Amino acid sequence: MATAPTLPAPSKSGPVAVPALEAKLGKGPGKIGVLVFVLVLIIGVGYAGSHLLSDLSGVHNTSVMPYLLLGVALLVALGFEFVTGFTIPPMRSRR
Repeated sequence: MATAPTLPAPSKSGPVAVPALEAKLGKGPGKIGVLVFVLVLIIGVGYAGSHLLSDLSGVHNTSVMPYLLLGVALLVALGFEFVTGFTIPPMRSRR
Protein backbone atom coordinates (compact mmCIF):
# COMPACT_ATOMS: atom_id res chain seq x y z
CA MET A 1 0.00 0.00 0.00
CA ALA A 2 1.41 3.39 -1.03
CA THR A 3 1.62 6.28 1.40
CA ALA A 4 0.44 9.77 0.58
CA PRO A 5 3.19 12.26 -0.26
CA THR A 6 3.99 14.75 2.47
CA LEU A 7 4.86 18.39 2.07
CA PRO A 8 8.10 19.71 3.52
CA ALA A 9 7.78 21.78 6.67
CA PRO A 10 8.02 25.52 6.02
CA SER A 11 11.22 27.14 7.22
CA LYS A 12 10.77 29.70 9.95
CA SER A 13 13.87 31.70 9.17
CA GLY A 14 13.75 34.67 6.79
CA PRO A 15 10.91 36.22 4.79
CA VAL A 16 8.73 34.07 2.56
CA ALA A 17 9.32 34.64 -1.14
CA VAL A 18 6.27 36.16 -2.93
CA PRO A 19 5.37 34.51 -6.21
CA ALA A 20 5.67 36.70 -9.30
CA LEU A 21 1.94 36.62 -10.03
CA GLU A 22 1.03 37.79 -6.53
CA ALA A 23 3.61 40.56 -6.80
CA LYS A 24 2.08 41.74 -10.11
CA LEU A 25 -1.45 41.59 -8.73
CA GLY A 26 -0.39 43.53 -5.66
CA LYS A 27 0.77 46.47 -7.76
CA GLY A 28 -1.75 49.08 -8.84
CA PRO A 29 -2.54 49.83 -12.46
CA GLY A 30 -0.25 52.18 -14.35
CA LYS A 31 -1.19 55.74 -15.29
CA ILE A 32 -1.73 54.80 -18.93
CA GLY A 33 -4.05 51.93 -17.97
CA VAL A 34 -6.15 54.19 -15.75
CA LEU A 35 -6.30 56.86 -18.46
CA VAL A 36 -7.43 54.34 -21.10
CA PHE A 37 -10.05 52.89 -18.72
CA VAL A 38 -11.50 56.32 -17.87
CA LEU A 39 -11.52 57.34 -21.53
CA VAL A 40 -13.33 54.16 -22.62
CA LEU A 41 -15.78 54.55 -19.72
CA ILE A 42 -16.60 58.15 -20.68
CA ILE A 43 -17.06 57.24 -24.34
CA GLY A 44 -19.32 54.29 -23.40
CA VAL A 45 -21.50 56.34 -21.06
CA GLY A 46 -21.78 59.13 -23.64
CA TYR A 47 -22.71 56.65 -26.38
CA ALA A 48 -25.33 54.92 -24.23
CA GLY A 49 -26.75 58.22 -23.00
CA SER A 50 -27.06 59.75 -26.45
CA HIS A 51 -28.80 56.67 -27.85
CA LEU A 52 -31.09 56.44 -24.83
CA LEU A 53 -32.14 60.06 -25.27
CA SER A 54 -32.75 59.60 -28.99
CA ASP A 55 -34.81 56.44 -28.33
CA LEU A 56 -36.91 58.14 -25.65
CA SER A 57 -37.44 61.42 -27.51
CA GLY A 58 -40.79 60.25 -28.99
CA VAL A 59 -42.16 58.78 -25.75
CA HIS A 60 -44.47 60.94 -23.65
CA ASN A 61 -45.47 58.81 -20.69
CA THR A 62 -47.73 60.47 -18.15
CA SER A 63 -48.48 57.31 -16.16
CA VAL A 64 -47.13 56.82 -12.65
CA MET A 65 -47.42 53.02 -12.84
CA PRO A 66 -43.84 52.28 -14.10
CA TYR A 67 -42.36 54.29 -11.23
CA LEU A 68 -44.67 52.61 -8.72
CA LEU A 69 -43.67 49.15 -9.97
CA LEU A 70 -39.99 50.12 -9.82
CA GLY A 71 -40.42 51.24 -6.21
CA VAL A 72 -42.16 47.98 -5.29
CA ALA A 73 -39.39 45.95 -6.95
CA LEU A 74 -36.72 47.89 -5.06
CA LEU A 75 -38.55 47.45 -1.77
CA VAL A 76 -38.84 43.69 -2.37
CA ALA A 77 -35.13 43.44 -3.21
CA LEU A 78 -34.05 45.50 -0.20
CA GLY A 79 -36.44 43.56 2.06
CA PHE A 80 -34.94 40.29 0.85
CA GLU A 81 -31.43 41.58 1.54
CA PHE A 82 -32.48 42.72 5.00
CA VAL A 83 -34.05 39.37 5.88
CA THR A 84 -31.14 37.28 4.57
CA GLY A 85 -28.49 39.70 5.81
CA PHE A 86 -26.28 41.93 3.74
CA THR A 87 -23.24 39.96 2.69
CA ILE A 88 -19.94 41.73 3.04
CA PRO A 89 -17.00 39.90 1.50
CA PRO A 90 -14.23 39.09 3.98
CA MET A 91 -11.14 41.28 3.90
CA ARG A 92 -8.02 39.72 2.42
CA SER A 93 -5.14 39.85 4.82
CA ARG A 94 -2.08 41.57 3.45
CA ARG A 95 1.31 40.24 4.36
